[in-house]
Amino acid sequence: MKADILTIKRKEVQRKYINRYSQFLLYNLLYAGSNPVY
Repeated sequence: MKADILTIKRKEVQRKYINRYSQFLLYNLLYAGSNPVY
């Protein structure tokens, strides 16, 4: 039972990080697309 709770929490944390990372990538793509300064 404890292991199940831990794995569920770990999956939730992974999902949060994945969502944050994908949002960060999207923001960078949009920002770079609107301001192409390299």
